[in-house]
Amino acid sequence: MKDVVESICVRHIAFSLDHRRFSPRLIRLHLSGNPDRNRLTRHEVNLWYKKIIVDWMDVKRLVEVWVFAYDSLAFHDTRNIDKTVEVRREKLKPDPQNNSFPWGVLNN
Repeated sequence: MKDVVESICVRHIAFSLDHRRFSPRLIRLHLSGNPDRNRLTRHEVNLWYKKIIVDWMDVKRLVEVWVFAYDSLAFHDTRNIDKTVEVRREKLKPDPQNNSFPWGVLNN
């Protein structure tokens, strides 16, 4: 998928990915190789989304990535001027009247 995004010169991408659709064991294996089946901590969930976004930001043309977890929870990143990546956890208030990317983040 990253190859497609890079080939069509996409600069912003948003998608939904709910961690609750995956077992805690699978998420932990993706994070650290630990096969523990216990319930995920909030910290582990945040790390998992951060890892996904940082992996996507390997696509050099991307400047913004949003991953919508569930309800109004999202994880967001924009590439800084110094090329660093900083992932933020966002609580959003959906506005069905606004159809910009996503919900008023972009004004044009």
